[in-house]
Amino acid sequence: RADAVDRQFGLTPCRVSGQQPSHTLPRATAPRPQQITYISARERLQPLFAAWYTIASSNGHQSSQSRLSWLKAIGPFQRGQYSQAFELISVSATEKRLIGTTRPKSMRLRDELDLLIIEGNCQTALGGYSTGRAGIAYCKAARKADGLGCYREFAALRGVWMYNLTGNSVQKAMINAEQLLQVARRAKDKGMLIEAERAMGHTVFWIESFGECSGWNKLVWQHYTKNPGAVSRIYYVTNPGVSSLGYRGMAEHILGNYDLSERLAAQAIGQAEAMKQDHSLANSLIFRAITRASVGDLEGVRNDALRATEVSEHDGFVYWLTLAGFLVKWADGMAGGNKKGFGEMTKYITDLSSAGGKLLIPMMMNLTSDVCRIHGDLKQAAVWCKKALVASKRSGDTSFRLEIMRRQALIAMLDDDCLAGATRMNATIVECLRSSNMRTAALAAMTVDESGRDGLDSKSVRAAAKLKHFLVTRGLNAKLLVSI
Repeated sequence: RADAVDRQFGLTPCRVSGQQPSHTLPRATAPRPQQITYISARERLQPLFAAWYTIASSNGHQSSQSRLSWLKAIGPFQRGQYSQAFELISVSATEKRLIGTTRPKSMRLRDELDLLIIEGNCQTALGGYSTGRAGIAYCKAARKADGLGCYREFAALRGVWMYNLTGNSVQKAMINAEQLLQVARRAKDKGMLIEAERAMGHTVFWIESFGECSGWNKLVWQHYTKNPGAVSRIYYVTNPGVSSLGYRGMAEHILGNYDLSERLAAQAIGQAEAMKQDHSLANSLIFRAITRASVGDLEGVRNDALRATEVSEHDGFVYWLTLAGFLVKWADGMAGGNKKGFGEMTKYITDLSSAGGKLLIPMMMNLTSDVCRIHGDLKQAAVWCKKALVASKRSGDTSFRLEIMRRQALIAMLDDDCLAGATRMNATIVECLRSSNMRTAALAAMTVDESGRDGLDSKSVRAAAKLKHFLVTRGLNAKLLVSI
C-alpha cells in the first residue's frame, strides 16, 4: 500500500474527514520490511523521489509533462550522479506549478509539502547540512506541515533543526530538538523518538552540557539496538546509532574518560563499516580525529582525516571533505609544516563559512591558533583565539570555549606575561571543573605545573595525572600542547 511507502520515507498519507487515502501502489512495488537497509544518502534519495512520483501520479491529476519531468530527474540518481541533483531541484519548481488547482486543497498542500521536504533533502546531500537553500526549503515545509500528519511535520522540523544546528543558531536548534521530542511522543512512533532523542543528545554537546550529551546518546543507542528497523523510514544522512556512539565518545573524552571514549569511537567506526554507510563512516572518523587533535595525536588525526576524505569523495559531501582537509593541514602544521599549509588551513575555514557552516568554525580557528603558537607567531595566535571566541558567540557553539580560554592563557604566559597568564589559566581551571570539562582542566593544570607555580586544586591535579597517564600509554607528547 501507499501507506507503507509513505511511512518508509518519513511521510504519512493525508486523511481528510476520516476518509481513507485515495492512492494505492501496485503490489509488486510495495517494499517488504526485511528489504529495508541502512544505505548512503545518495541511494536513499532515489527511492524517495521515485516513491513520491508513483504515489502522486497514481492520483491521475498530473499531466504527461509532469510525469516525464520526474522520470528525467530520477534518472541521474539511478546512476548515482550527485552532480545532476540540481536538475531535480529545478524540476521540483515545475512540479509545484503543475499541481492541479482542481484537486482538494489538503491534497495540494500535502504535495507541495512533500516537494519542499524532497528539495531540502536534496540540497542537504549536495551542499551540506548548513546550505541556505536547504534551510529555506525546510522552513517553508515546516510552516505548511501543521495538520498534515506527524511524519511530514517531523521530517520538515528535523530539517529545520539540522540547518539551525550547523548553520544558524545552536539555541534555535535546541528549541527545534525539544519540538521534535514533542512530536515524536505525540505520534508514539519509535523511529521518530530515536531521531528526536538523537537531536537532543547532539545539540546539548555544543552548549557544553557534556554529561547530558553522554546520557542522551547512551539512551539513543539503547533504543536503536532494540528497534534498528524503526528509523529506516526516517530520512537521515548519518545513521542515528553510529552518530550516537560518536557524540558520546567525544563527550566522554571531555569528561576525562579517555579509554571509554576510544572504545566508543572505534565502535562507531566499526558499525559504519559494517553498514557500508559512507556518510556515517566519515562522520565517525572526523569526530575521532577532532578528539585526537585535543591530545596532540598528530599521526592519528592525519590517518583518520585522510580516510574520511577518501570516504567522503564517494558522495562529495562538502562538510566532511572540508573538515577532513583542514585536519590534515593542522596535523602537518603542528609537525612543523610550511606556511603554504597554514594558508590552506585558513582557506578551509573560509570555504566552510561560505557554504553556510558555523558549527565547528570556533574549533577550526582555535586549532589554527595552535599552529601559529608552534611556529612562534604569538601575535597571530592571539588574533585567531579572539576570532574563535567571536565565532562561538555568533553561532552559540560554546563546546570549545574553555579550550580557547586555555590557549589564550598559554599565549599570555609565552608572551612574557607569565603572572597574568597564570591567573587566567587558574580561572580557566575553575570554570572547567564547574562544567565537568576535565580534559581542559587537566591540560591547564599541566601548564601551571610546568611553570613552577603552586596553588592547584586537588581535583585538577588528579585530572592532570590521569591525562598524563593516558598520554604516556599512547606514546603522545604532552609538551606539544602545554609547553611554555
